[in-house]
Amino acid sequence: MPGEISVRQWLEKFHACLQGPKDFSAQFEGDWYDSFFSDNNEMRRRVSRFAVLAAAITDPYILDNYYIWFYEHSMPFSGKPYDDIRFDPLSGERNGQYFLVSLNRAGRKRWSLYSERFGFSAPEFECGNVRGMAKYIDGMGRQFAQGIKPAFLLEKWAVERFITRQDGFGDSVVYRAGEHRYRYRSSNNPKLRTAIVASVSEELPGGFPLDQAKEFRGLLVWSPDGMERDDVEKSAAAQERQISKKEREVER
Repeated sequence: MPGEISVRQWLEKFHACLQGPKDFSAQFEGDWYDSFFSDNNEMRRRVSRFAVLAAAITDPYILDNYYIWFYEHSMPFSGKPYDDIRFDPLSGERNGQYFLVSLNRAGRKRWSLYSERFGFSAPEFECGNVRGMAKYIDGMGRQFAQGIKPAFLLEKWAVERFITRQDGFGDSVVYRAGEHRYRYRSSNNPKLRTAIVASVSEELPGGFPLDQAKEFRGLLVWSPDGMERDDVEKSAAAQERQISKKEREVER
């Protein structure tokens, strides 16, 4: 990608352009992947919306170790066109540290963040304002700098294993829905369901049924509305036992 300068340097270029001739098309067209703008005002408007987000980020790891580029979704599969800003490490491998932020994507909150570490099928985080998104990105920067993997990544892995146990092998999508709480669906069961995760080494939350949960590497996963497969299997097994009992009675 052209223009691989740090986020901090990009912001300096942006503010200099605001003070100068304001030729945004010439200055920033190279930052957009496979997009062409002939209208300088349109370029300024679309760049400025993301510049507000970049300017709200304070973490030095993000500001000095990332470059940004933009992608125009002019023909999305559903909903209206939207843009996103992509944060790519300036050097070395991505190592799960690449992420992007979409603005006004259909079906999502105003700002939605998708990351390599969480997977791109569902947002890792979303909110309705710039401050909330910038604060979250600052937190990501501290995690990247210190090599910290947030607990929800292992919890998501456990939920995915739970889905496979419930629905069999197939594609699945897992959404974050709060602290230790997820929403999910699978290709074998498109219904949107809930999963709650607890640790075996900590006190279980109130109402968490230990006997109904599944354990994966020290994490307990329970779905209050995702037990259909277990119920079907139990019902089928009960019917088989009932038939076998009747057959034995007939034989006598």
